[in-house]
Amino acid sequence: MMEAGLLKVNPHVKYVNDRDHGYLLLTLFPNQAKAEWYYVNTLRKPDSGEFLGKSFVITKGSTLLK
Repeated sequence: MMEAGLLKVNPHVKYVNDRDHGYLLLTLFPNQAKAEWYYVNTLRKPDSGEFLGKSFVITKGSTLLK
């Protein structure tokens, strides 16, 4: 799988999805940051729905994604 290969040669990258179409919602708070990847069910129909594909949270002073 292409995504697994990209992650293997780029250890600093924590998430790759090169199949689905969607957007990233980045929410910043004083003590944490949250990233959420949402994807649409299909590009062929407007308002076809969406789903949460992945999310990460990091707290201030930490280097670990949760």
